[in-house]
Amino acid sequence: MEYNDSNFVNKENEYEDQTVDSKTKQYDNSNKIHNFSGKAGPYFSNFTHFLLFMWITKHQIGCEAYRDFSNIIKHPDFNISDVPYSIITIKKYRDSLPLISFNGYDIELNDRDTPSTSKPTRQAFVFQLKRILQRIMLNPSLRDQMYFGSGIYSKIRQELWHGDIWHKSPLFGTTYIYINNAERILDFNSLPNLLKSRQRKNQINNTQKLWMTYENEMIELNWIESKINVWLMDTKKPDNYDYCINEIVYKQGWELY
Repeated sequence: MEYNDSNFVNKENEYEDQTVDSKTKQYDNSNKIHNFSGKAGPYFSNFTHFLLFMWITKHQIGCEAYRDFSNIIKHPDFNISDVPYSIITIKKYRDSLPLISFNGYDIELNDRDTPSTSKPTRQAFVFQLKRILQRIMLNPSLRDQMYFGSGIYSKIRQELWHGDIWHKSPLFGTTYIYINNAERILDFNSLPNLLKSRQRKNQINNTQKLWMTYENEMIELNWIESKINVWLMDTKKPDNYDYCINEIVYKQGWELY
C-alpha cells in the first residue's frame, strides 16, 4: 500500500468548516500581531521574555508564584552565579533548619462512590499546638511584641486584652474581673435598716443566712480571700455549705422576694 499526502487529508473538512456559535468557546484565537526584531522576534521583545513565557506555560505557573519569583531575582542580594542546576541542592537545606516537627497518621477512608483505583488510606498530618506555642514563646523577636499584663477596658477594642475573655479569665494574668451574671451578696449588717427585723437577725444565728441582690461589681483579684459554699434554698440541699440564701433584695424601694 502506498502512502501519500492524500492519505492524511480530511476530504470532508469536518473540523475545518465547523460553524462557531455563541455556545462555542475558542482559545488562542487572537488577531493581535507582533513584529519584534532581535533574537526572540518576531513574537517576543527579548529572549528573557521568551524563556519566561515557555517556563510559565510548561509548568503552569500562577500569578502568586510568579510574583514571588520576580521578587527573588530582583532582590539586590540575588546572585545568578549562585543558582544551582538541581533543585535537590536547595531542598537539602531543609534538613538543617529548626523546623517544628509534626506527626503523620494513616486514616482509613470511606470507599463508597470512589474509583476502584482509590487508596484505602490517606495520611493526615498534625502539628502539636504545644510545640507551636513553645516555638513562639522562645522567639525573642515575637516575645517583645506580646502582652502579659492585666485586662484593659477600652471602648475601642483593638487587642485581645480589650475583650471579655481576657477580663474574665485568670489564665491571661488579669487583675480585674467583671462578672456579668454574679449578684452581690449581703450579710445582715449590710441590709437596709428597714429590713433588719428581729426575725432575720435570729436567722443568721441559726443558719448563717445571707441575702442576694441583682447588683454587679468589679472585683479585684487580691480582694479574694477564700472560697465559700452557698446554698440557694430553692435548690436541692447540698451535703456541706457555709451559708444559705432564700431571699432576694431589690434596691428600688428595698423590697424582699
